[in-house]
Amino acid sequence: MAGAGGGSAAVQRAVAHCQAAVRSSDWESYMAALFLPTRAWSATWAVRAFNVETALVRDHVKDPTIGRMRFAFWRDAVANTFDGRPPDHPVTVALADALEHGELSQSWFRRILTARENDLLATQYNTVQELENYGENTASSLLYLHLESLGVRDTQMDHIASHIGKAHGIATAIRGVPANIQYRKMSLPSEVMAKHLVSAEDRALKDAVLDVATTANNHISTARAHIRDIRAKPGDTREKALLEVASPVLLFGIPCDEFLKSLEKAQFDVFNGRLAQRNWRVPFSLWRRKKLGL
Repeated sequence: MAGAGGGSAAVQRAVAHCQAAVRSSDWESYMAALFLPTRAWSATWAVRAFNVETALVRDHVKDPTIGRMRFAFWRDAVANTFDGRPPDHPVTVALADALEHGELSQSWFRRILTARENDLLATQYNTVQELENYGENTASSLLYLHLESLGVRDTQMDHIASHIGKAHGIATAIRGVPANIQYRKMSLPSEVMAKHLVSAEDRALKDAVLDVATTANNHISTARAHIRDIRAKPGDTREKALLEVASPVLLFGIPCDEFLKSLEKAQFDVFNGRLAQRNWRVPFSLWRRKKLGL
């Protein structure tokens, strides 16, 4: 398995640094990650901190050239870590420890970097499919890495994780609408905006938000349906055993589900200030669903 962060003092410091970075910048994912087995924590926090570092590039960098340089740094850092030459950075130190204890696919890291670099200059997705693809290439890839860190390499578990990742990507786009509008960007697809006859200058986006949120909810529902189907099969099957191991990873769908519920309560008004606050139902829902895995 991919490392518990219990090795050298340097590794422990690196894992703790990664954990703190995730807690500060991605609280909901931090809460979900706490339910992953401690034996995989080097991988858990390295992957999640990598996500934080690369997700913030677009927000913090206005010059695309500098943004591409940062992605080039991370591409080289990941490649060198997989080659056994990790840079002196908490993420890569923790990742190197994870790789000593298990196998992770470098391709998922590359996929995340490529998607985020391609997104640097994007101002709006054209279609819902493009938004889903971005979620697949980023959020789903993170879940595939978490599954690998637990020793799970299975098409059906990946399929469930894919739906959760797509839902997460869509929910993130919805959450980003108020901030993006300030920079004359729109994270809702243009085809949905045109369908509902609204523009980036409009605040009357409820119908468009409902449309996009429904797609995210459908992905969560599909993931849950697959889980129910596996659990309903008679006897002790290989699928049930894999689902038991994979369940903590599937909990990453809970924060997304809770956001969609809050959005519905806000009548799909994405500018409702409560949506920007921490949802303290998330920890409770994670605890309640920990045995079910979403």
